Amino acid sequence: MKQRLTSLDGLRGLAIIFVIFTHLPLSIWYSVIPRSAHFLLDILLGTGPISVFIFFMLTGFFMGKLYPNPQFISFITRRYLRLFPAFLIMVISFTITLLFGKVSPFIALCIVVFDILAARIVWNLLDHSRLKRWVLPGWLLFQLGVALWYAFVLQRVPPAVFLQLWNPQLRTLISGLINATLTLSFGKYIGQMDGVYWALTAEMFFYLLYPVIVIPLLNLVRARISKWLNLLIYIAIFPFFMGLYLIGERILGFEIIKIHYMLYFVTGVIIGSETGFFLHILTPFKKFIVHASWFVIMFTIIFGLEFGRDIFPKSFDPYYQLIWVVPLALLLLTILDTDTLSSKFFGSPVLVFFGTYSYALFLTHSFIIGIAEKFISHDDPISAFVLTITVFALSLVLSWLIYHSFEAAYFRQRKTTATKKLNDIKVKERLFSPLRLVATFTITVFVLLYIAYKPPLAVFTIAQRFNMNQKQIENITGQPLQKKFTAKVNNLGMIQFHVRKKPISGVPNTEYVESNLAVRLRNEQGEEIAKSTYEVYQILDSSYHPFGFPVQLDSKGKEYTIEFELNKVSPTEEIQLVNTEGDFIVVYFPDKKTLFTKPIAGISWMLSKVIEPLTNPAFWLNLVYCAPFLVLLGIVGFTLLTG
Repeated sequence: MKQRLTSLDGLRGLAIIFVIFTHLPLSIWYSVIPRSAHFLLDILLGTGPISVFIFFMLTGFFMGKLYPNPQFISFITRRYLRLFPAFLIMVISFTITLLFGKVSPFIALCIVVFDILAARIVWNLLDHSRLKRWVLPGWLLFQLGVALWYAFVLQRVPPAVFLQLWNPQLRTLISGLINATLTLSFGKYIGQMDGVYWALTAEMFFYLLYPVIVIPLLNLVRARISKWLNLLIYIAIFPFFMGLYLIGERILGFEIIKIHYMLYFVTGVIIGSETGFFLHILTPFKKFIVHASWFVIMFTIIFGLEFGRDIFPKSFDPYYQLIWVVPLALLLLTILDTDTLSSKFFGSPVLVFFGTYSYALFLTHSFIIGIAEKFISHDDPISAFVLTITVFALSLVLSWLIYHSFEAAYFRQRKTTATKKLNDIKVKERLFSPLRLVATFTITVFVLLYIAYKPPLAVFTIAQRFNMNQKQIENITGQPLQKKFTAKVNNLGMIQFHVRKKPISGVPNTEYVESNLAVRLRNEQGEEIAKSTYEVYQILDSSYHPFGFPVQLDSKGKEYTIEFELNKVSPTEEIQLVNTEGDFIVVYFPDKKTLFTKPIAGISWMLSKVIEPLTNPAFWLNLVYCAPFLVLLGIVGFTLLTG
């Protein structure tokens, strides 16, 4: 097992090298390297996402191998001790440097080193203090408090107010707080201090789900009612996770988690918990797997898939990102066989060295790149080479300090902890009520699906979705774009629509145009009833942007026109009306007294509220994604209950 884990460290090492190169500004090399070799640069500088898939799958693998049936508190304690100490050091360092504004690269490095040393002192004090046992519960409560505050308090503050009117220092402190607690997904407009934090948010999300959802469902399927049923369940996971991703896009800021990437975690867990089974399946192919040609084929497929992405439209990207799970799973299994060239390659000392410090490198490299760019240019190949060497050297120095201050102590402590304490829940206990487990999980998914596609409207409203044509996207220009509709009932008072910005393909984005979007409502005679003007950057990608106006009391049966027009058109960007879920939603505000005193009106209103999400075609498409997996789980649960 030692050799196998060493090879996996090497796989991690290669992944972190690609991540660092992806974030380095080295595009100047395209001008000096022959065009025929540009694909090598594309691999080196553009395959960071594949590396993240590798990290996620390896995380799942080690969870399945080391913690097959963990207790929640013991497991979360262990994972949080692994994740947060080093991470908090970098968040605090980012926050301090941003608070001070422009600081020299030397001062910025000193801030990080000081934070590492100070954190080590705090770590030692807590380790010998009675407060030690309260650190994790306190941190979990603090995380929860920040998440609730962000979702229900800060989100009430308009982005324009927060980003433009609030004090920069206050904004920095709030951003640091939300980044430090990895609660970015509970809101929309607090940015990442480091672009890699989304991956840590996704990892923490997986840790929380692993003991309470992933393991119980996996143990349910482990009953092995039928190998074909198990295979169908795994195939059904693909569209299911795609459906979860689409749900996550619509609930607060959960798109940052990229829930469909959970497929890599889950696949890793399955391989980790059933390693012997999968290696046995590959036994007949042993002669081919140990051959060098298999190694070449694996890498050709993994990196070749990256070049196939341009064939499909950008909207297909979330689906395409799931394809790598198959070759990466095969690569992982190949590495676990110590006789293969893959295992020997990834067991090389250089890759293992980088793999040992991979987490610390992941945390520090962006900070170092930002520092290095201040005193090393990258506008010629030589300076770009010097920048690369400097970034790797400084990142390794900081990573060495972080690793030996925190990670090494964590690994030593893990060896002294009895595994039984962490894995003392029996499979039979997990299967205490399989049907209840499946029912609870299914209901939860349907509730999330329903909430995700429910328009954000007040209770006493009636919504009407209009689908005017087959065009999913329409450009808004300096000429009025008009949409006509007939009001369904009286008291028309709001229209919701979705506007987004998209760069024009092939045109460099070198000119910023500050434009306003005018939205007008006209009556049957073409007379303007109401007009609102919005700064375009404030409303982009607001899926249900509200356009309100004086309530039209006698609107039923009358034809109205909603009109969109830009005052300035950018030569580099398009402003688009997104019609994928209907051109817009018309909202009515019925009289509350009428709803309560007239039963027919009240029943009609309640029915309209219940079916609001069901009028959205996207709701039914997502249901198609999720249903096969849920149905197959139901079959397993019912079979176990009755058999």
